[in-house]
Amino acid sequence: MITAPFNFVPLNKEVFYPDWDKDVSHDIPFSDGESGVIGITISAETAIFIRNHYTPKDDCYVDNNGNKVSSEFCYMRDTTGGKQYYIPSSSLKGMIRNIVEIMSFSKINVDEKILSKPLSVRDMTQDKNTGTIFNHDMVATAKKCGFLVKEGDKYFIEDCGNVLTIRADEIRRHISGYSKDVDTAQEKYSNFGHTTDFPYQTTIKTDENGRRTTVAVYNKGSNLTAPLIMTGFIDNKKNEFIFKTNGQKIVINKNIIEDFKKVYFLNEASIDGQYWKKEWKNGDGTKIPIFYTEQNHTISAIGLTQIFKLAYKKSLNEAINQTLDKNRLDLAETIFGTVKEEHPLKGRVQFSHIKSTHVSYEKLKNEILGTPQPTYYPNYLRQTDINGSNVNKYMTLMDSGAEISGYKRYPLHNSIKPSFIPKEEKTKIQTQFKPLSKGSVFKGKLRFHNLKKVEIGALLSALTFHGNSECRHNMGMAKSLGYGKVKIDITLNKLKYNQEEYLKEYENEMTIFIDKWIESTQIRELFSMANNNIKSDKSLEYQKLENPNTRDREKNDFTRAKKNKEYLKKYSEIGNVDEINIKSYIDNKAIEEEKKIRIETKEKEAKEIEFQKELKNILDTDNIQIIQNFIDKYPDYKKIDEIKAKKEQIETSKKDDTHKEVNQKAHNNWELVQKKKGNQKQYQKELDKFIKKWRASKNNKGSEVVLELVEKAELEQK
Repeated sequence: MITAPFNFVPLNKEVFYPDWDKDVSHDIPFSDGESGVIGITISAETAIFIRNHYTPKDDCYVDNNGNKVSSEFCYMRDTTGGKQYYIPSSSLKGMIRNIVEIMSFSKINVDEKILSKPLSVRDMTQDKNTGTIFNHDMVATAKKCGFLVKEGDKYFIEDCGNVLTIRADEIRRHISGYSKDVDTAQEKYSNFGHTTDFPYQTTIKTDENGRRTTVAVYNKGSNLTAPLIMTGFIDNKKNEFIFKTNGQKIVINKNIIEDFKKVYFLNEASIDGQYWKKEWKNGDGTKIPIFYTEQNHTISAIGLTQIFKLAYKKSLNEAINQTLDKNRLDLAETIFGTVKEEHPLKGRVQFSHIKSTHVSYEKLKNEILGTPQPTYYPNYLRQTDINGSNVNKYMTLMDSGAEISGYKRYPLHNSIKPSFIPKEEKTKIQTQFKPLSKGSVFKGKLRFHNLKKVEIGALLSALTFHGNSECRHNMGMAKSLGYGKVKIDITLNKLKYNQEEYLKEYENEMTIFIDKWIESTQIRELFSMANNNIKSDKSLEYQKLENPNTRDREKNDFTRAKKNKEYLKKYSEIGNVDEINIKSYIDNKAIEEEKKIRIETKEKEAKEIEFQKELKNILDTDNIQIIQNFIDKYPDYKKIDEIKAKKEQIETSKKDDTHKEVNQKAHNNWELVQKKKGNQKQYQKELDKFIKKWRASKNNKGSEVVLELVEKAELEQK
């Protein structure tokens, strides 16, 4: 089983947007708005630490960048010059907002810029029994190579055919001091230079399984020369490469280039990617030696090493599956505000610093506070292809259906544990801090302005875990080791209602939005991780890169878990805590009645919107059929007579226009007939045709003028 000091509250797909989100204002109060103060007392039930910004005379240490970092808890100087320790308002506000977001099914609040960064993978893990553990390739192993070039806006590979390797000892015969164990290609080229005319010859090598491979060996007197291509170090690396062009140029699809750039050029952590980006100068500099794979005789991917990374198809931001409306504010945003461009809004709550009233001190701690990368898919992505305690195949960012696991939270510990520090581990990755002891107490206030009853209920629900005395918050650093477990007590200072009434109003609203809200997966997982009735916390520890306690041959916990197809289970399923009884404050029968009323109200509002839209259409149209449809659909509309009058006016106007046109045509026709008067026989014939044509109602359109001409023609005919 995967162990981790964190877990996830699953992400809500549907987002709750309160009906009043567009009416929130600091200037215009709600008719049912309330302003007031809530007293807050925070009691530490384990040691707690929130780091102070470094100031001179602080106990401190120097980090890897040479900066002094305070080891002390946040403090300010009091009037006597002594230290007044406090929990910053921003720390408490951030913690409570996160819980409000979860409980109110709001949008997850993330840094979209960071989560939108392109990611890549080189994962060769295989199940020891079945082999593949993925739905898609997670690494590329190239058999061919060449040089990447750009001509205009097109990209090509100057082909070198099959990969040709050369062993390190052969290279040392030509380059003194060469070592294959240097970490990066950049460092190798810096140390050993670019060799463009390495003399070599090819030979056939037969391995222990009888497989024959063409390889290169050094030959000082050979007429064959080609560039020596060096790549970074990986485990068991034995060779570099000879790139000999064969005169062929292969066009590359731009999608392949974009993926290459994501893996290397846009990834600032890729040392060799940044090196070749600088050397290449967008195609105007050095050609880039690359390796490539093919599918159906077409290049499918390129990379800087023979076994290279592939660009993930999705970013972490794209794996956030929520139904979003950028024009709406969720409940957390209406309370705490937002800086988003679409609807910037100042918050209506203000937390004070929570100042210490009683503290004691712990000794200086040295701990490692690492965490797996968010691309470790057994933990950070929701696994759906589950078979008991394992998966059949992993969901990764290569899959179109990949979704993040949710909100990351740290479950409570029974007690504080020291971090695992390998004996050979250097102190540079340890962090130092002097926590305040268990029993330390802090007091402060929460002030709010113009909040609706349900919004106050949301705050109280987050502060008290919906009135549940068995739950605790955790805050500050080293939560993964058990630090920062706190109990929050509140005092309502002369508010309109008591705590239970506020919680009931909030639960009502949420239950109308989602049936059985109090029993939802999100609430269950959040409360499970906050449950202080802890049976065991042994599983709340990080996986280890080198686990000395496992009996398995594979000592790397991360790799072993993937080989065994393990995944991080929901915290409520692990069995670390007793099942929690979450109190409900609502009357389900009354909720059903309220739902019906709201549905009817929304239907009525929708009909009114439709009516107003149709009314605007008929006021702007002269289409008689559209107007008639409106008259038939809304016969009881109070101004229906005006609509009917408009229809009659349009009909009269159109009739006049039609008669005018018909009259002109008939008149023109009559004039042509009169020109035949000199020939009586022809004249009688034309009169007959005129009478037949214009006597027909489809031609005369009821025009009296035309009918008079017909009568005149009939008299002439007699």
